[in-house]
Amino acid sequence: MYDSESYDRDGEYMKSDFYALMSYHNFCVYQDEMNHVRELISNGGGELLEYVAKMARNDVGNIKRALKRATVRDRELAQQLRERGYNRLVADQSDAEQERLDLDIPVDDQEISLEHTPEDFNILQRKDYRVGDERVLLVIPCSQTKPYSNSRTHRVVADVTAEWNDQIHKVTVSGMYGPVPEQYESLSQIKSYEYVLTNAEKQRQQLVVNRLVSYLEEYGSQFDAIVGYATSKTYRTVIEQAFSEYGDGVVLPKDPKMRALTEHFRTTNLEELSEHLDDVLSSTPSQ
Repeated sequence: MYDSESYDRDGEYMKSDFYALMSYHNFCVYQDEMNHVRELISNGGGELLEYVAKMARNDVGNIKRALKRATVRDRELAQQLRERGYNRLVADQSDAEQERLDLDIPVDDQEISLEHTPEDFNILQRKDYRVGDERVLLVIPCSQTKPYSNSRTHRVVADVTAEWNDQIHKVTVSGMYGPVPEQYESLSQIKSYEYVLTNAEKQRQQLVVNRLVSYLEEYGSQFDAIVGYATSKTYRTVIEQAFSEYGDGVVLPKDPKMRALTEHFRTTNLEELSEHLDDVLSSTPSQ
């Protein structure tokens, strides 16, 4: 600025000098912000989502409204926000319906019911359930997308375990029902409930733990190995507690960078699951 032709050492600053200084200041602020966002993206682990959610919670700009609108389209984003405790940033049912009208978003064919209870499905009461000749019991958390197998969280696990597909018996841990073997995913009560287990609901957590422990006591001995894959804090805690009470089973990844859904998709964590299954199935003789 000192060398600017509009600057007079012996006179007053011109208006354009102040505009230039303000523009330069704004440029530096935006540049710092961009560098910070790039760093968060590079770090992974959901740090960027946490940063955006905090700005939305503090009513910075129009971020809160934009994030709510995004949760109408992206159910997994809504689940991630709920798991982090940002329930108020997720569009509720009335918000979602209005946004669908405003944005012309088609309503899913999947019917959602808020009337289901844990008594609508209990694998321990099913007379038609049989374990096949699979060698590994794989326990993973439920998803908002249903059937679970159609969700992105389940598809990435299916991709890395495809080599051993016929040797894996998948059981999903539902926050509503506890263990749900894969063959029951298309039942109406499984496809239509809407419920996400949270850390605040201790009684429901205990119900899920109890049902999973009972399932393991009934069927666990029929498998060569019991493996859980969970990164979300609440669901991982439930699976770890059930495995501990039963006395067998390993939960992967063993040391996630953070307990959040985003870790579910981290390549190194999925590779850890794949390598563990390879070790188990190549070194353990069939029962």
